[in-house]
Amino acid sequence: MSLVSNLILPPSCFHQRTAPEWFLRELKAIDWRLIVYWNHMRERWIVDRCTKGITAADLLGGGQHAHDNECPRTNVLVVRGPQQEYHPLGQDVIDWFRANDVGTKHVSAEHLIIDLTTKEQAESERLRLTRKDNTHHATLDGKRQLLKMKHLIDQHDLEINK
Repeated sequence: MSLVSNLILPPSCFHQRTAPEWFLRELKAIDWRLIVYWNHMRERWIVDRCTKGITAADLLGGGQHAHDNECPRTNVLVVRGPQQEYHPLGQDVIDWFRANDVGTKHVSAEHLIIDLTTKEQAESERLRLTRKDNTHHATLDGKRQLLKMKHLIDQHDLEINK
């Protein structure tokens, strides 16, 4: 422990880990709003997205700004290995962002909403057609049972409600 300005801080505060420059360049090329930092408590790399001024113009690159601690953020990824262990920043993390990051696939929140609405409508239509098909088969099955019953009655000359 050391005493700095009357504050007692753990030694880990003085050993700031920073992401490699090549990784920061690659990440900024994917989305300029992504911020990577080392979390001392989790002992993992964290990737957040700055949510300051999210408009279509900002997302297209017109509203870039220097990130600071005042920027509102949302967590995107905690970099971990398959068994939740430490995993270094590498090309596989960059590849994950290129393949999976929803924030970079959609230009704005409106586009994301439109995409999700379209998917929801397609799923609803698929379910509606499935229900219609099931109802059709159920009516055929009911009709089949009625015809069998009628055939048995006719075959045995049974009188109903005699």
